[in-house]
Amino acid sequence: MRTGLLVTTLLSTAVMLGCESPNRNRLLREKPTKPAEIAKSSTAKQNSTVRDRDSTDAPSEIRYLRVNGEILTVEEVMKALRPRLSEISRQANDAEFRQRAIELAQAEIGQRVRELLLYQKASQYVDDEIAKVVDRYVDEIIVDRVNTEYGGRQSRYEQSLATEGHTLKEVKETFHRQLIIDRYLQEQVFNMVADPTRAELYDFYREHIEDYRQPGRRELFLIEVKKTSSDARQKIDEAKKDLNDGADFETVAKRYSEDMHASEGGAWGMIREPLQGRYQRPGATAWQLDSNQMSPVVETDDAFFIVRVGTIIPDEVAGFEAVQPTLMERYRNFQHEVLLNRSIQSLLEKAEIEPREDMFFSAVMKAVSQNGR
Repeated sequence: MRTGLLVTTLLSTAVMLGCESPNRNRLLREKPTKPAEIAKSSTAKQNSTVRDRDSTDAPSEIRYLRVNGEILTVEEVMKALRPRLSEISRQANDAEFRQRAIELAQAEIGQRVRELLLYQKASQYVDDEIAKVVDRYVDEIIVDRVNTEYGGRQSRYEQSLATEGHTLKEVKETFHRQLIIDRYLQEQVFNMVADPTRAELYDFYREHIEDYRQPGRRELFLIEVKKTSSDARQKIDEAKKDLNDGADFETVAKRYSEDMHASEGGAWGMIREPLQGRYQRPGATAWQLDSNQMSPVVETDDAFFIVRVGTIIPDEVAGFEAVQPTLMERYRNFQHEVLLNRSIQSLLEKAEIEPREDMFFSAVMKAVSQNGR
């Protein structure tokens, strides 16, 4: 009943809870902080609430995906996609728009199915008392937002939501679900992560050592003569001769160079990576030179260059002791992601999802086409 489409999407790097879509972020404005009461353990809830909003849809036209009996509609996915697709349509050609629409649709479907599965599982650990605590906290969030951002006027808040195609009921439901999922992950999944030993932490550091590498820097000097006159080649050759005869690079640059740093003796300062655009070739040349070394004349389509490298600061890797204050948190976050991936994979393997997700994806893409650019 399932192909690899959902599995691939759900277990991508975007699988971490909180990697919200831009549209969802606008809806929520911020992720609520879970109060202490919600962290209390509770009696397992035996039955999850099942929604079935489109049970009468004709089977010939796919309008929803059923995930363990709960419905995800094409329109729900499109509601999240429309603002982003509208923005992309103003900047991309047809082929680029189509590719981005495919990527966004796959990601949105994956995220929605992931949240449905996690919420269904999390609801089993929520009793009536905890549900009421969550609802009260959601109400507090709404009141605080209305007071701080909308001058205490709920009608203004609801009007703002309406302009984005949302309702207050949707906001409350989304907050509620996020808090229930967050509580479940903290109590039933993430608590399985034990503090690492020093040896384990060092191994983790070594496995991710490239993340702690600071790229090296090079001090760049350029002399540039543009091909805007017939004597451009002669001028760059004269500059090169003066340098070969022992003249100071700064002095020669001020005399001959026509680039933006000519008055500074051709000094571009320290750079971390080769230059791009029309400076790509001289920039790449700088990465082939040693400290205090000068290049031959470098020719491009519109100019001649002489490149000099001054001081070179090599790559630096932060040591194990230096990164320890943040390393423990990063280790825990990494282990949380591993456990979350496993949890979602397990839920997927047991889930009843119909119709096939590739058919639902095709229905979403059809809606994208009908929506137009």
